[in-house]
Amino acid sequence: MSARAYLSIPAPLRLVAEDVHCYTKAVSGWLESGRAPRVLILGVTPEFLFMPWPAGTRILAVDRSEHMIREVWAGESRQAMCAEWGNMPLPDQSSDLIFCDGGLSFLQYPDELEEFTRNLGRITAPGALLVARIYDPGPDQEDPGQVMADFLAGRIANSAILKLRLAMALSRPPAEGVVLDAIWRYYADAVGKPELLPARTGWTDAELRAIEAYAGKAERYYFPTTEEILAVLCDSPGGFECISVQEPGYDFHERLRFVTLAPG
Repeated sequence: MSARAYLSIPAPLRLVAEDVHCYTKAVSGWLESGRAPRVLILGVTPEFLFMPWPAGTRILAVDRSEHMIREVWAGESRQAMCAEWGNMPLPDQSSDLIFCDGGLSFLQYPDELEEFTRNLGRITAPGALLVARIYDPGPDQEDPGQVMADFLAGRIANSAILKLRLAMALSRPPAEGVVLDAIWRYYADAVGKPELLPARTGWTDAELRAIEAYAGKAERYYFPTTEEILAVLCDSPGGFECISVQEPGYDFHERLRFVTLAPG
């Protein structure tokens, strides 16, 4: 993915102003105190780089993909590291504020999430905060056929919501998740005559092609609920305390949660 392609991704797969406000509000104590935090960004979400950080703030982004670091990260090269989140080679208690936007859905549940939690507990400093946006599948799994029916009837606002709804509908138990290529194949089989899609959906050709990025991709999405994720982060292996769980106010808000945690 190029930086240009990243910037074309709509919400909720990319941050909008309301999301940035939620993250900023969650760490307002640090921002208002003038203290210079050590910020750890899980992924290369560029919007985090441009928050109103106090002078002296140190920022490090960690992503498993050298390509994403090279193409999407907007900071200096020394501010980014290629590593798995479950095995980040960082010093103990070296992070004060930790951000993760949607990335927990790429950690296999529960094993990789548990490994991540143990590593996070080691590198998190006393008084630190973890703020993450979670894609929550909700209590009832949608039928993928209904998702496609809504799409073909023009009832889905954008490609990001289509991708997430279809991924959640096709996902098996959280430990299995769903392969990105399987999302693409289901979509491609269901659309019928692609040339009719712009008129039926009201989408542009570029929006309709967005899901093609999943074709042939072996990566998986995992969708444990917010409660299941918090059970790992707070209880087993745990070590964190949940301070708040909030929903944004825009479309698809019922499937999104902002969670703020502190070391227990």
